[in-house]
Amino acid sequence: MRFARQLFIALLFALVASCKEPYDFATAPFIDGIVIDGLIDDGPGPWFVNIGTTVAAERKQKPLQGASVKITDQDRSFEYLREVSPGRYQLDGFIVRGNPGNSYTLDVTLPNGNHYKSTSETMPTGSSASDSVYFDVSTRKMVSSENVEINVWYVNIRLNTLLSEAKDARYRWGIDEVYSVYPTCWPGSISCPKICYVYQPTSRFNIALADPSQLIDPKINNLLLQERSVDESFNGRHYFNVTQYVMNPETYQYWKRVQEIVVKKGSIFDTPPARIRGNISNEDNPSDYAFGYFEASRTRVSRVRVDRGYIPIQLPSCDYNAQIPSNSNYCYDCTILEGSTLIEPDWF
Repeated sequence: MRFARQLFIALLFALVASCKEPYDFATAPFIDGIVIDGLIDDGPGPWFVNIGTTVAAERKQKPLQGASVKITDQDRSFEYLREVSPGRYQLDGFIVRGNPGNSYTLDVTLPNGNHYKSTSETMPTGSSASDSVYFDVSTRKMVSSENVEINVWYVNIRLNTLLSEAKDARYRWGIDEVYSVYPTCWPGSISCPKICYVYQPTSRFNIALADPSQLIDPKINNLLLQERSVDESFNGRHYFNVTQYVMNPETYQYWKRVQEIVVKKGSIFDTPPARIRGNISNEDNPSDYAFGYFEASRTRVSRVRVDRGYIPIQLPSCDYNAQIPSNSNYCYDCTILEGSTLIEPDWF
């Protein structure tokens, strides 16, 4: 019985972590509203709050500019956030910083005067889980559009972890990617184009959760967090950054509801996110609540690097004497890639 229960939990984690269904904008219901999403953690900062509006007719989110945003701690010290890009507001941490055991409240005043406020969120004091992140490479046979059987290669990001059994600790893991792109350097060139570093943000659809109080064994082994198909992004260094979030029980319940929708439908929009109530509402009209959630969580990042030598197949490359990718414009100017920067991360 114990083995069966642990196997069921592992399978549930794997199912959620491998869910890659895209947003179904063509059929999913979409509701107008305000989207406010942010986090403060116990890291060095800065921290960010994203604010936007959903428009049913256009079925996408638009950044909302010009809002007044502040975060207040349990001592009533507060700090205003500055807008660093459309709809993205940054807390620098000159006054308010994330500390376990402290409580935080988010206040947002929109340009139209509407005031949204979160519930007070307490950052857990429970210990981080002991994570070990690793990868393997696998292949699967598939039939191409030309009805030809082909091998498709994948990089699988996996996790072994030992959970803390603290009463206020619940866990979530998310993955983002950063990889290097070497643009074409022609023979005889005086100088070569600079290397780009491309950031791919954490997907809200790869949701892995754990509640130690529901597990017999605090150890979780070989948990599949992400199955990533191999493409030309693996020509250079390719990092997967696994962020562990230690959440309070209320934040865990929010993400649990999101997880249930993703597992059931494959897209959060099939039972639209308006159905999932977060912790941010209009001060003058409590029934008017924002989509999204403001959380205060502890975080820890584990990184795994996948070098070109681990990929056993030939890949299109920007090298002048190699097979050039079909979408090769970025080989001449890699800064056109979404999420790219010329600044190398200090841990790369």
